Amino acid sequence: MQYEQYRSKIKRIAAVLAKIYAVRVAIIAVLAVVTVLAVSAVAAKGAIISEDPCPAEVIYGETPTYKATAFWGDVSFEYRKAGEAEWQTTGTDVVGDYQVRAVSTSAFGGPRYGEIQNFKV
Repeated sequence: MQYEQYRSKIKRIAAVLAKIYAVRVAIIAVLAVVTVLAVSAVAAKGAIISEDPCPAEVIYGETPTYKATAFWGDVSFEYRKAGEAEWQTTGTDVVGDYQVRAVSTSAFGGPRYGEIQNFKV
């Protein structure tokens, strides 16, 4: 009696494993696609995907109307006077030539930068 119960239990397990084995290629393919999509999404996080061009001239005291969008992330902007090396998060405060770029954060915490736009105050 116990042997028959054990035998039927093992037959059910063997049947399930046989069905899984029969569709193993499909299972592996689906897992591979899911893995590729997940890795791609993580790699693309924070990418600047759309940018409106910055106007060529801005009136003194106004902030440039520069817009950008990041994939799964927030966007901030950095400014610098043309020719300088250091970027700042504050806008323009003196008349002159400036550059602006969009900044977002990647999945691993590093910065992702958009295209540099030039404008004049």
